[in-house]
Amino acid sequence: RWPAVLGNTRRVIKEPVSNVDLAATFCALGGCQIPATDGLSLAPLIRGQKSQLGRSFLWSEMLHGGPSYGQAVDARPAWMQVHSTRRYSKRLWSYTRYQTGAEELYDVSNDPHRLDNLVKVGAHAGVLADMRGFWRSVRDGHDVRWRGNLR
Repeated sequence: RWPAVLGNTRRVIKEPVSNVDLAATFCALGGCQIPATDGLSLAPLIRGQKSQLGRSFLWSEMLHGGPSYGQAVDARPAWMQVHSTRRYSKRLWSYTRYQTGAEELYDVSNDPHRLDNLVKVGAHAGVLADMRGFWRSVRDGHDVRWRGNLR
């Protein structure tokens, strides 16, 4: 909502975005530019000028493992994750690879709570290959490394 510019009518934007987009957005709305930022301005989405930002995926990571809910017994391994956007397909996908080598693939459009891991479902082999490729390109292109002994 932005009453002074867009009025009081609520809108929902379905394009996946990330918190790295916030600085670029605030700067664009304030009339400045940030050179060499990882984020994209959401201003065209907010203003209704675009429905997509033009990227195929979003990246998120936790490069060091840590306890889950404060209990070391349930420690979660480090992970790196790729989320597709509607530029990639009409359905949204999420691929996660853990430091242990375990993988997860979810059809977020049909399974928003990510309950059904589709890594071993043959019908999704093409999506899995694409998501692994996106994952590798970001990891290798930005020299992202696990903390610890595995890569």
